[in-house]
Amino acid sequence: MPMVTITGRLTDHGVAVMPPQYQQRVWFKPNTGHIRSSYAMDGSEVPATLNADGTFSATVYSDPSDPDVWYTLCTDWLPPGQGLEAPENRARGYFEWPVRIYPDIGGPISDLVEIVNGIGMVYYASDAPRRGVRMQLHFNTSTDDLYAREITW
Repeated sequence: MPMVTITGRLTDHGVAVMPPQYQQRVWFKPNTGHIRSSYAMDGSEVPATLNADGTFSATVYSDPSDPDVWYTLCTDWLPPGQGLEAPENRARGYFEWPVRIYPDIGGPISDLVEIVNGIGMVYYASDAPRRGVRMQLHFNTSTDDLYAREITW
């Protein structure tokens, strides 16, 4: 079973790390359970190690050939003043990033997020014939499927 490590740095929009007294936690939530080879993997969250400088890492299951395997990054923390409350009375803040993270071969999280719909590149040979068979591509933003249609003139 291929396991890969995802790394990153967690900050606010001022690029500041949350102070340690807020007891921030980070984890990856799989999109669903998966059955691969002889493994039946449930949908349990995968905790990440969060360091004082905001860097984090987590080792997750990956199958680069299967686009059905993806994760969501989640975090929670104690809002100011909650650290003084009895543990059973504490309320935690929570945030879940609304992007899919495809683990692929691992690495920095910014390299593993879903490709933005509608942006793409087409490569062609400079010596390609100007007449003949051409391909028209259509990207379905609902299903993330790419369709090709042959055009002849």
